[in-house]
Amino acid sequence: MEVVRQLLMVLSLLSLLAMALAGDVKYAVNCKFSNEGCEYDEECCSGKCLQAHPGTNPRCTRSTLHHDCLYSYQCEDRLSCGPLNTCCSKYWGTCMRHEDCCHSQFVCIEADGFYYKRCLMGKVAPTSRGSQRVNGAAGVLGISIMVLLTRMVVRYVITADTYDVFS
Repeated sequence: MEVVRQLLMVLSLLSLLAMALAGDVKYAVNCKFSNEGCEYDEECCSGKCLQAHPGTNPRCTRSTLHHDCLYSYQCEDRLSCGPLNTCCSKYWGTCMRHEDCCHSQFVCIEADGFYYKRCLMGKVAPTSRGSQRVNGAAGVLGISIMVLLTRMVVRYVITADTYDVFS
């Protein structure tokens, strides 16, 4: 039965990974969002727990670029909560890499008259986005694999119980 427990633990970890790939971060993220009470920096999705004023309780700050979020108000002012539930640069926002932009149709390019690059509609194809962003089809594929693995484990357990393999 120990083997079955270990297989089920691996399946639960893989299902959390599949949920994160599919965008169900609400169930996969284990941190506190902005304005929630905290004691340590590690508790916060932003990585910062601060006491804003004397006499108040410490609270998590808003998330910065590439940190977890569920809604845009949990990100810093210049950022938005993107499709992968991380804070990212919105249209015309500042960026350094293509991955900083919220949407795949935005490209991080230099704009005339500005010191920093901007997320704009562009003709330049990003080169490293494939490794950073996961589209909906990949998330569905991950969940499908999880369902197949679960069925295999269930069949194995039933077979093992029938033939008393674990005794």
